[in-house]
Amino acid sequence: MPEPNTRPALYWHQSHGSAVDGYKVYLNGTRSSFVDHDGTQDTYSLDCPQDLKEGWNTVKITAVDIYGNEGTHDTWPHKCLTPMPAPVSVSIVGNAGTFTFTITA
Repeated sequence: MPEPNTRPALYWHQSHGSAVDGYKVYLNGTRSSFVDHDGTQDTYSLDCPQDLKEGWNTVKITAVDIYGNEGTHDTWPHKCLTPMPAPVSVSIVGNAGTFTFTITA
């Protein structure tokens, strides 16, 4: 059975502007890390800096300028399942168009 992904990869597009200093990353409402803005990347990525709890979690990323002002943001939900659901296997039995679905653990 696969292990749960409690540290998903986070991806976002750069914020345009010469005064962008970096990005604050919040997990479940608490700031967890800061990523420097180097101005050379269109897309940024970060492995989740801490394990997420089982169930629903929130991720928020904000751009920060050189004066410390945070820009607008979106918050994304992420559901962490522990244990992971069993994989589903599909096998064809009989004539075309007739399918049997079996869930195996």
